[in-house]
Amino acid sequence: MRINHIALWADNIECLKDFYVHYFNAIAGEKYHNLSKNFMSYFLTFSDGGARFGNNEQPKRY
Repeated sequence: MRINHIALWADNIECLKDFYVHYFNAIAGEKYHNLSKNFMSYFLTFSDGGARFGNNEQPKRY
């Protein structure tokens, strides 16, 4: 069995992306923003070719 990608929800995807790029040499794809659902994400890949990492944010609605 091979895991294709995992996803993590965060309050600030920019900080989380920067952390993985800096400390784990991840490569960030372009930011995806779905305006109708107000959903944003980055896919991060790693040089070893393992699973991709989805970094997701949906701003809170108050």
